[in-house]
Amino acid sequence: MTYFIHRTLRSSSNVLDVIPGNWYPKVEGPQFILNLHTAFELYRIIQSPNGIRFFRLYIQLFMSKVYCICPGPSINGVSSFFALRDNDIIQLSYSENEDLFVLRIRLTLPPLLVSSNFIFYSDPILIVSSSRGGICAFEFSQQESKLAFCEKTSEYVLSTFPFQYSGIVGRIEAGPTVAIYDKTPFSLRTKLSFPDEKVSCIFDLPNGIIAVCVPGKIIFINESTKERKETPIPIIYMADEIKERNDFIIQATCIDPENIYLLTSRGKVFVLQNFTLSFKLMESKFSRIFGLTEDFILFTMKGEDHRIYNIKKNMIISRIQSVVGTRGLFLGTQTHFLAPHTISHSGNMVVLGRQGLNVLTLSTFECAEPIYGTHSFSVNGKNYVVISFQNSSRILEVIGNELKQSESLSINETVQTLGMCPLVSNHNQTILFQINPDGISVHAPNASVSEFKISPQVTAYAANSKQLLIALANRQIRIFQINANSTGKNGLEPNQYEVQFVVNSLALSKPDSNTGIAEYVAYGATDSQSNNFSVKLQTISLDPSARSMIFSERMPSKVTSLKFIDELRLVIGLETGAVVVGTIDVIQRRLDNIATFQLGNGQCLLTPIPISRDAQLILALNSRPMLIQLQRQLPRFRPLAISSVGYAASLGEKGRFLLASGRKLSINTFSDTASETAVSRFTMDSEVVATCPIPNERFIFIALANSLQLFDASKGSQPQVLEHFPNETIRSINLGASQSYFLALCSTVNKNNSNHNNTETSSTSLNSMTTLSSMNAMGMNSMNNDGYQNMPCNLSVTGTIGDDSSRNNGFDNSYTSTVKLYEILFTQTSVQIKPPMIGHCKRFVDTICFATNCVIAGSGDTLLCFKPHDGILQITSQISGIGLNIRFLVYNPPTKMCKGSIYAGDSCRSVKMLRFSEKTKQFKLCCEEGCPRQITTLSTYEDRSVCGGDANGNVFIFDYPPIHLTADAVLDPTIFSAKRRITTRLNFFVGDTITGVQHTSDTFNCLWYSTVSGSLGGFISPQPNAQKDWSNDFNRRIKLLKAVEVEVSRTYMQICGCDHVSFRNRLYPAANVIDMDMIEVYTKLCEERKRKIAQKIAEIVKAKPIMKVYDSLTPADIEFEINKFRNYFINWQSKR
Repeated sequence: MTYFIHRTLRSSSNVLDVIPGNWYPKVEGPQFILNLHTAFELYRIIQSPNGIRFFRLYIQLFMSKVYCICPGPSINGVSSFFALRDNDIIQLSYSENEDLFVLRIRLTLPPLLVSSNFIFYSDPILIVSSSRGGICAFEFSQQESKLAFCEKTSEYVLSTFPFQYSGIVGRIEAGPTVAIYDKTPFSLRTKLSFPDEKVSCIFDLPNGIIAVCVPGKIIFINESTKERKETPIPIIYMADEIKERNDFIIQATCIDPENIYLLTSRGKVFVLQNFTLSFKLMESKFSRIFGLTEDFILFTMKGEDHRIYNIKKNMIISRIQSVVGTRGLFLGTQTHFLAPHTISHSGNMVVLGRQGLNVLTLSTFECAEPIYGTHSFSVNGKNYVVISFQNSSRILEVIGNELKQSESLSINETVQTLGMCPLVSNHNQTILFQINPDGISVHAPNASVSEFKISPQVTAYAANSKQLLIALANRQIRIFQINANSTGKNGLEPNQYEVQFVVNSLALSKPDSNTGIAEYVAYGATDSQSNNFSVKLQTISLDPSARSMIFSERMPSKVTSLKFIDELRLVIGLETGAVVVGTIDVIQRRLDNIATFQLGNGQCLLTPIPISRDAQLILALNSRPMLIQLQRQLPRFRPLAISSVGYAASLGEKGRFLLASGRKLSINTFSDTASETAVSRFTMDSEVVATCPIPNERFIFIALANSLQLFDASKGSQPQVLEHFPNETIRSINLGASQSYFLALCSTVNKNNSNHNNTETSSTSLNSMTTLSSMNAMGMNSMNNDGYQNMPCNLSVTGTIGDDSSRNNGFDNSYTSTVKLYEILFTQTSVQIKPPMIGHCKRFVDTICFATNCVIAGSGDTLLCFKPHDGILQITSQISGIGLNIRFLVYNPPTKMCKGSIYAGDSCRSVKMLRFSEKTKQFKLCCEEGCPRQITTLSTYEDRSVCGGDANGNVFIFDYPPIHLTADAVLDPTIFSAKRRITTRLNFFVGDTITGVQHTSDTFNCLWYSTVSGSLGGFISPQPNAQKDWSNDFNRRIKLLKAVEVEVSRTYMQICGCDHVSFRNRLYPAANVIDMDMIEVYTKLCEERKRKIAQKIAEIVKAKPIMKVYDSLTPADIEFEINKFRNYFINWQSKR
C-alpha cells in the first residue's frame, strides 16, 4: 500500500464567529476566539513598536465542521465556549494541565434540530435554532443540563439573531415573519408579519423596540404601543440610485447601547444613533462585521485581508491575512527545495502568496528611473540613504518611516555611487567617502569636497569606521586608515599594495573594540590565468611586512558578495545564487565547516542588518530572498515572504532596512510573528476568469472577461495585455502540451451584433507577429499542423461562449462559440504570438483542453473535437450523453505504456475517462467513478492519473483501472471494451470546498490543494523508483508515524471530544493517508501524555520489529520524526 502524508500548510481564513473572553490565563488584555469552521484561533490585541496589532496566540483543530460558537459560563475564572456541530454541541475551555482546550460537556441534539446553524447562551439557557424550523433550549443548573424546550415553530428559518433587551432571540421565519422568544420560561412571545417585505436582519433596542431591516429602510416597532417608525437608508452614491434604494442591512453589531454599527449588502457601514443613520465608510468587499471592544471593530473581507478598524480614530490599525474566495492554484518554485509562491485569483484580483518570514512594509516610494544600488550611512546621529541610478545619485534623509530630501548634507549627484563610507577621525569628526566607478569624492568635516580620479575603475570596496579598502581593476588595493598615533591630517593615512588576482568583492572582519581596526580582509577572487574562483583571507596592515595570506579556498562560481557574520564566520554569496557559510580556522589555515545552500537564481547579494550592538542578520537577495542568522552558533536560513529584490541597505536601527526593486523603494521591518505566508494582490480591469501558467514558472497567462494578459510573478507588476475581446466574454482558459504547449480560452459573441461567417473575429486582430514579453529561452518542438511550420513554439486555443441564462442544453442560435488556436514562439529574449486559427460552433463551450493534434471542448453533456484543416478549426467528432454538465477537461498525453486519455469532470456525476481514436474519429467512454460527486477542480497526476477536488471537501486521485490478464480474460475480449469503475488511489476529506490542485514531483510525489476558505495543504508520497534502502527506511518511519497518529487520535478524542477518524473518513474511506495535522498535536500535549503515548508505541514496535527505527523510543525521538516530516512540507521539496 502506498501511503500519502497530509499536512495543512495554511489554515482557513473564513471567519464565521468572533467571541471575546478570558480564554488564555497566561496572558493579559482583550482576547478573542475566531471560528474558522474546522478550527479555531485565539487572538489578542497588543501594542507593538509598529502600532496596535491583532496577534495570534493559539490554534486548535475542531476535527469536525463547527457551524457556530458562542460564549459559555466561566470555569474556575476561565471563559468557556459552546461549539455547534452536526449532531451535538460541545463545551470547551482551556486547561493548564493539558495545555489544550478540553471537553467539559457534550450535548446530543434531538432529531428535530437537524441542520442547526445557530446557538446562543444566556445564563442559564442555551438556545439552539435550526434552518428547518426547530428550536430548543437547554437549561443548566449545578453542572447538569436538561432539555427544557423543543418545538418546530416554522417550516423554514432564514436567520436567527441574539437579543439583548427584548427577549432572548429573534428569528426570521417563513412568511416572512419575525418571531421573538422569551427567556424565562423559554417560549414564543410574539410574531410580527411582513408579507410585502423582504426581511434581511432584526435586532432589538432598549425600551422594547424591535428593529426590522428591509430593502431601503429600517422599521422600528414598539412592542408595547405597536407604534411603527421608519428610517430610510441614506443614498450615498446618486449615480447608482436604483441599486442604492434596494440596498439592505445584513448584519448589526452593538458597540454600546447608543452606537450600533450596521453593514449593508453593498458594503456600506452606518452607525445608528437615536433612530438616525450616519454613514461611516464603504468597501464593496466587506462580508461581515464583528464588534471587538468599544474602540475596535473587525471587518471580514471577500478576497482581501480582514481589517481591524479603530472607531474613535476612524482608521485601520491592523489586518488579518485572508485569501477567502480564491479559485485555482499554481505553485511556482525557483528552486526545488525551498518555499515557492502560489498563484490564484479572486474576483478581479490575481493573488500572489509567498511562504516565509513575513516582512512588514512601513512605507513605499517610487523613483523616476531604475535603481542601480542603495547605500545607507549615519552622520551625527542622522540616517541617510543614497539611491544610485545609472548615471546619477540622490541623497535622502530617513526621518521616521519616511524618506525626505536631505538639506543638511550633500554629495556628488552627477555620478553613479558604488558606496558611502563615513570614517571617524581622531577628533570624532566624520570624513565621508563617496565611491564611484571612476574615483572618490571626499567630504571633509568643514564641508569642503575633494575629487580624486582613479584609473582603472573601482571593482569592490569594504569599510568600517576607521578603515576603507578599495579594489581596482588592475589588481591594486588602496587603503585609507585612521590611526590614533598618526601625525597626518585627521589621522588619515593612505597606502596601497598589489595582489596577484582579480578582486570581485571585499569584506573586513569585525573591528577591534578598542582601536576600531579590523584584523582580516576577505577577497572574492578570480585567477585570471586559470579562471578559478576562490575566497582568500589575509591579515591587513599598513606595514607590508605584517600582511600575510591565511588561506585560499576554492569556490564553485564567482564570488559576488562577502560578509562576516561574526568574528570567525564568513558568509559568501555566489553568482549562481548559492550561499556558502564557513568557519575561519586560523591555526589550520583553512575555511572549515563549509555548508553550501542554493537559494535561487541570479547573483546573491549580502546585506548585514544589525539587530543589537553585538548581533546582526545577513539578508541574502536574489530570486529567493533569505535571512541568515546565528542561533546557538549555527547558521539558520529563513525564507522571506517577499518578491525578489535588487538591493538592500540597513537603516542603522534595530530590524529596519531598505529594499529596492526596479523603480520602487520601501522601508521595511521584520514581523514579530512566526513564519507565515504573505499575500500580494494585483487588481485587474475586469473579473479574472482563469489563470494558466506557461512552462516558465515566472510567467502566467491571465484570462479576464474581455482580454488575455501575461503576468510576471517575479516582478509583481501589472500584467501585459496580449489581446482584447471587446465584443466577447471569456469563459475558460487551459494550457496543455503535446510536443509543444497549447493554450485554450473561451469567450462569448452575440450573433445579432457580430458577424462570424468568416474567420475574422471581433477581437483585436493579430495580423502580424507581436512580441509579448521577455522571458527565458525554452526548447520546444511544434506539432505538425496544417498552416504551421515546425519550430520552437507554443500553441494557444481560445473560444467564445454564451451566457448560461440563455443556454438550452448547450445550444442557442443567437450565440456562437469561437475557438482559436494560437502559435506562441519562445526565443531567448521574448515570447511572440501569431494570428490564430479559428473555429466556431453554435454551442456554449464551458471548458476546453488541448489533446494531440486537436482541441477538445465540453458543452453541457457533449464533447466536441476541433481539428486544424486548411488554416481553420473544424468539428470532426462529438459524443453526447456522458454527464449532466462537463465543467473540467484534462488530457494525459500518450506514453509507451498507455494511450492518451481524456478525463471529464462533471458538475454532478464525478469523473469519466474517454479516449479519442484518430482512426475512426470517434470518442470512446472507457471508465467512470459512478458516484455522485460535484467536481470543482481537475488536473493531471503523473502520466496516466488525474487528481482533483469536489464541493464537499474531498481531494482525490483517480487511476485508470488495471486489467488483470488471466486465462479467462484472454478468452473473453469483451472486458477490454466494457465500461468499468475508475480506481480510487486517494480520497481525503478536508472539510472545505476544493478550488485548486496541482501535482509536482522530485524527491516525492506531491499533490497540493487550495480551498475556498483560503487554506492550503498538500500530500506527499515516495516516488515509485526510489532506492530500495531509502524506501525501506522511509516505510518504517511511515508506520511509526501511523502508530503515533492512531494513539494521538484516541487521546485527542478523550481530551477534546473531537473524532479525527470520523471526520477524515466522512464520505469516503482514507485508510492510506497519514494526517500530520493530527500527529503534530503530539507536540502540544503535556509531558505525561507524551510519555504514555511513547510507551504504548514502544510496545507496538517491540511486537512488530519491521517498524523498528530506534533502539528505545522516547518522546524526543517521536518529536524528531514529526519535525523531520514537517520539514518535508516546509521546504516544499518539489519541482515542476
